[in-house]
Amino acid sequence: MTWGEGLPTDIAISIFSKLIISNLRVCRLVCKTWNAMVLDYAHSYKLNNDFLLSVSDVVPNPRSSWLCNARMYCFRSDPTKRLDVYLDFFELEGSKSAFSVPFDDGDWSRVTMMCYCNGLLFVCKSKLNTVCHGIFNPTTNEFHHVPKIFCDIYHFGLGCIPSTKEYKLFRATRSDLIMCRTQQESIRQRPITIIDVFDFGRNKWRQLHSLPYLIDDGGIYMDGVIYFVGKVKNKPNDYAIYALDVETEKIELSAVLKAGRGPSSSRSRILQSNGIVYAIIYVNLPTTTTHSQVMQGVQVWRMQKKNSWIREFEIRKFVMNGMPGSIILIKAEEVLCKFGGSSFCWYNASTRTKKMIRKTKSKCLVGICQIETLNFGLLQNILAGDGKENRYNSN
Repeated sequence: MTWGEGLPTDIAISIFSKLIISNLRVCRLVCKTWNAMVLDYAHSYKLNNDFLLSVSDVVPNPRSSWLCNARMYCFRSDPTKRLDVYLDFFELEGSKSAFSVPFDDGDWSRVTMMCYCNGLLFVCKSKLNTVCHGIFNPTTNEFHHVPKIFCDIYHFGLGCIPSTKEYKLFRATRSDLIMCRTQQESIRQRPITIIDVFDFGRNKWRQLHSLPYLIDDGGIYMDGVIYFVGKVKNKPNDYAIYALDVETEKIELSAVLKAGRGPSSSRSRILQSNGIVYAIIYVNLPTTTTHSQVMQGVQVWRMQKKNSWIREFEIRKFVMNGMPGSIILIKAEEVLCKFGGSSFCWYNASTRTKKMIRKTKSKCLVGICQIETLNFGLLQNILAGDGKENRYNSN
């Protein structure tokens, strides 16, 4: 029961840093000493290259395929390697570096990762006509149900108050979409954005803001702020970054991104990769061919600080079979993107080289997110700002 006692801290950190998060939960069961070492490691070490993939099996159908057997895989990336080495990983069959994160509450067909913060995920689990939303802790496999959500019309943001460690969940949507969904009829009105916040203590939503502009995507959390991206009113070539302070619950225009190109039909996106926040702006580019007047491309913008953004690079011909790609990882001038659920592409903006790969159609990559923090406390306590672990309870 004292195995490992007296082990120097730096050696213990070196040992546990070679494990992915799905292994650490089991390590806590070895003995009291190991349990204490794992908890100390969780507090002292910041993960930099751990990712979760949400995957489902695809069941072919003559009319339309459907998904089943949802699960998550944890894998660790190598910062010294190019992103294209992970194209082979997305096969997800027999990979020795992937370990499944189980769901103990039933067989779901699809698990969508809506947003994340400090190692906690807000997810949507679905199967047939059943939909369930909640906060998921992949470190302990604990789930906290969040009620009353329409699954397809909101942009969510999960954030934390740095001083109190209290968590808040926000959602943003167009007001006309809510009216159409609740009344089951088309109502013409001037669209505005409504932002609500979820009270974990009372287990219900409350409305915060009614804003005279639209939000395309969000929300990425960093340093007490949740970022959303949308359009600038009456300026079709400009995009706005909105910053929502988690503590004060106030939202402000943080920056304007002047794309200088005509907007495409695809909505702009915002994502976080390797600790950096990026805005993905889809644009129509001019072309010299006689077959069409425009060509779809994408601009990648990087946040330098809260109110300062810089355009990193632009990708042309960012389509396959007429559908735009979805960027899932960025490192320097490299991007990994997916088309649908089984086709992937690596692109280097500096050399303008790319590599396409089409994986088996029997599996679908639903989503990917980075895990930078370990949380072993009870989920209800973590969300309330009291994440202290029982030193001798492996949960």
